[in-house]
Amino acid sequence: MVIMKNWQLVPALVCLLVPSQLWSATQTLVQYHSQGGTSANFSVNAGTKYNVTLPNPVTAGNALVMVCYSASATGSVTASSSPANTWINGPTATDIATGTKLSMWYALNVTAGITVVSVSPQNSSARWQCAAYEFNNVATSAAADGSASNSTTSDPSAAMTAGTFTTTTSGDLLINSCFIDGVYASDQNPTSFAVGSNSGINWKFAATSLGWAVATEYGQQNAAATINPQMLQNTSAHFICVSQALKSATAGGTLAGMHIVGITSEDTANFPSSNVIHLQMPVAGNLVAVSYEGATNQVINSITSNPSPAGGWLQRSLSQPPTGQNAQFFAGENFSGSNNTMLTITQSVLTSTNTINLIDISGAATVPFDTQVTDSGGQGNNSDLTTASIVPSTSNGLVFGKLTVSGNTVGGITTAPIFTSCTFGTGEIGNDVPCDRNNGNGNYKNPNTSPVVFTWRFLDSVPVNGWGFAAVAFQAAAGSSAPAAPTGLQSIVQ
Repeated sequence: MVIMKNWQLVPALVCLLVPSQLWSATQTLVQYHSQGGTSANFSVNAGTKYNVTLPNPVTAGNALVMVCYSASATGSVTASSSPANTWINGPTATDIATGTKLSMWYALNVTAGITVVSVSPQNSSARWQCAAYEFNNVATSAAADGSASNSTTSDPSAAMTAGTFTTTTSGDLLINSCFIDGVYASDQNPTSFAVGSNSGINWKFAATSLGWAVATEYGQQNAAATINPQMLQNTSAHFICVSQALKSATAGGTLAGMHIVGITSEDTANFPSSNVIHLQMPVAGNLVAVSYEGATNQVINSITSNPSPAGGWLQRSLSQPPTGQNAQFFAGENFSGSNNTMLTITQSVLTSTNTINLIDISGAATVPFDTQVTDSGGQGNNSDLTTASIVPSTSNGLVFGKLTVSGNTVGGITTAPIFTSCTFGTGEIGNDVPCDRNNGNGNYKNPNTSPVVFTWRFLDSVPVNGWGFAAVAFQAAAGSSAPAAPTGLQSIVQ
């Protein structure tokens, strides 16, 4: 189109609005941790918090979402974080027949630096599993724009729905989480989840856990509309779903350089019939690290996946102490991300008490492996334990460490790395909690090539006894570190 001006043809600026451009900002899943759960007979001291540890400090102004299921609906539950933020109750669904509950909470415009998100159950004995998610570009106040919850007790279905609600603004972030209530004798855990098919929204998985039978999807709704969020399972089992819509706005930020996108923690107790385990995860990055702990004769022999990483699946570190548990790392290198990646993990033997952590990493080098170190020993007390240091050869990469113990419970890291095992605010009663089997996991974004030291602390008064430690360092892609702020700039007017 042109405009006549002084008898000349002048181009006119034309703006075309399409449905996908009617909102102010597009949300990004910045990070997540779908943490392993507790066992049916798990109990904690009164007032204890169930903590979910995020792999990166939270970015100021973003939104946090917490989703938990519990095998008991007794008592009230509140969410919190450190530093403190205001948490808002989202939707909750309860299976009337079994008491199983699925709940969601969220916090807006969060304080920078959060690494721990917690729930505080009123009752001290129940099976728990929780996941925490961080999103940017969510309205910093009054964000709620509709929610729904649903549970089925009599009509198992492969199509899981959260219930119908109507949003009022375009560009909402929708978060939909579903759990398979496996307490019914007829139910079987799915061997895969699939995102739902709803008009006006492109769902993506935030996290999937086949072992804990829970998955969360998210998407941005093109325009305000009535919606019944849907997710699919490949079996027909009783389910519970909760869904929340949050308004969009330009807020917060994302992570720069090489970083962890998310962690999914699984437990072999949820796969009791075979040494071959099939898992599912969304892969947004280009490197997947897998950490594993097992008894003396228990290791991962191989990993395959669909799609396969161009660099293959390779064992990168293995500690096999004379007494105690093995600590092991595999890596799928040079991945092309897929939101629906299926993994097959073959163990040396059938196991029932081992943990597997699937770690999605963005910004890694095409050939990311740098170096590794192992260590082992025995300790007849509960004093802090410093394991062998690892020295990366390049800056701005990621270092991972795993400590396995025969006794006691690993409770944290006193040095720089972030502790990513599950913790319980005032201590655990009993041993071998499935979310980490009492072992320790940590990660560190190394700013330079100085030695990285893991010093571990313990919660109980009993000896640590035999222990094993494995650490691995991965390199960042060239130029993946955050750029320095420019200096000496001049403005030029032409």
